[in-house]
Amino acid sequence: MNVRSRALLNLAHALHECTNCGRWAEHGLEPAHENGITAGKGFGIKGHDHRHAALCHDCHREYDQGRATKAEKAEMWLRAHRKTFDEYWTRGWLRVA
Repeated sequence: MNVRSRALLNLAHALHECTNCGRWAEHGLEPAHENGITAGKGFGIKGHDHRHAALCHDCHREYDQGRATKAEKAEMWLRAHRKTFDEYWTRGWLRVA
């Protein structure tokens, strides 16, 4: 069973500077789920919600459908994922209860 959290995904929409390209997105970013079976992804099933990166629409599309190699996409996503969750923690949006 994959972890699902609408509240966590909504945090991506509250950020405006893409964690990959740095472009400003007026209406917020999109949570781009990690691709791959190790992230819980399956046919027609997104990975765990806590395995996302906050990306602009263009970077999200490039990650899912672009021509980069799998390794290049994985490296880009991991960098953006780390920046995303660093930002969530820095802003105090995530806490340990």
